[in-house]
Amino acid sequence: MSRHLVFLLFLCAGWLTAGELVAHPDPEALFSERWSWAQSRIKGIEHASIGYEVTLTLPEGVWLPGMGWWISYDRGARSIAARLAGIEDQRMVPRRLAVLFYYRRGSLREVGLAAIEVPVTLQGNLYWLGTTEPESSAAHLIARFDAAPRGPAADELIEAAAFHDAGEVTAFLQRIVRSDTDSETREEAVEGLARQTAPAAERTLLDLARSEADREVRHEAIEALGYRDSKVAFDVLMTLTGKGHDSEIRAEALSALGEHNRPEGVKRCREILAGAVDEDLAETALNVLAHEPDAFSLLEKTATRHRHADIRVQAMRYMIEHDEERALPIIEALIGRERDPEIAADAVHSLTELPARAAVPALIRVLDGDRRRDVRVTAIYALSEFAQPEVLALLERLAWQNDDPELAEAAVDGLSDLDIDGVKQTLLALAKRHANDAIREQAREILQDLLFD
Repeated sequence: MSRHLVFLLFLCAGWLTAGELVAHPDPEALFSERWSWAQSRIKGIEHASIGYEVTLTLPEGVWLPGMGWWISYDRGARSIAARLAGIEDQRMVPRRLAVLFYYRRGSLREVGLAAIEVPVTLQGNLYWLGTTEPESSAAHLIARFDAAPRGPAADELIEAAAFHDAGEVTAFLQRIVRSDTDSETREEAVEGLARQTAPAAERTLLDLARSEADREVRHEAIEALGYRDSKVAFDVLMTLTGKGHDSEIRAEALSALGEHNRPEGVKRCREILAGAVDEDLAETALNVLAHEPDAFSLLEKTATRHRHADIRVQAMRYMIEHDEERALPIIEALIGRERDPEIAADAVHSLTELPARAAVPALIRVLDGDRRRDVRVTAIYALSEFAQPEVLALLERLAWQNDDPELAEAAVDGLSDLDIDGVKQTLLALAKRHANDAIREQAREILQDLLFD
């Protein structure tokens, strides 16, 4: 690629926010010579960056938004387009990437990958080295890590190297995992191993998942096994969900097991949901099962009968996600039958997951039909999440009544959360004319807060 073409590419992408792009005069020179050239030019400079291009194989449709990344790049990742099309297996395709090193006063501060076409904010000159092969890029990143002090930039070097799927990178990550360095650095290396396809990477993850002493490192390894499409990884996760392990390990393994989407894994989740005494473990099983396409009947059964009240409420929320019209009458009936007012109130709040057209009438029915104060107060607060004229009229009516001061106070609080025209006028009238001194003072304080906001 010519110097002028590189300059035009970066200029069009919006890279040149400050300084200039300075390209190496000989893109065919040894990479080590090009790197030394750039290093000699950043000495003593406040802000500068060094970058080069490498083509790596990544999941189709994956987008790298500048320095760093926010979408999963595990081998099991699928693009939104693939998910919409119902494509289970994501094709791996070549992607042209920039590897960027940001320096401040000669000290490496940040490392990241960016798609060549994506705008990236940089400071100071960008010293551009041209292209290099993946093997050379991987070796360079490993060498930079070995020379760097421990810290955020070192962790970013691990992450950048892990995108290069090569035996040298696998060995590098294994070396870090087996070292006595800090937990965070070892966790970063485990995440990197999850992206490697080499059998040695999976063997290391299996060993860490089975017996690693560091809890956080073991957690990362267990999570990584969820994205390994192998029977061995699945079998290890099944073993870790058994009763011979503590509940935290079992929950982590159960969550990873859900990624495999195998009938035996679904069966294990159902068994644990039905029989787990530990609430966190039962919640993990529910979170896995709730995403099954035919989960509604199981969710209804869980919402009706589960021993843990919080699990029952969470099942109601998932029912709404699956089929809101079918869920609504079931949840309303469950609220009416729930003996514990606090749990009933939590169930009432689950109705806020519904759209306004369904939630507002349902919450009004609860408010009018339920005699438990906790439940009615929760319904008032839930109603205040919907900026609807009928909600404003209802809260105003409740605020003015004198029969139940607690409900009036809740209604005034609800008005303060209601984002709709007419709220300030209502609060002003309450502050001036309400018969209850406490309500008048409450309305005044809310008005003051609204004025300052």
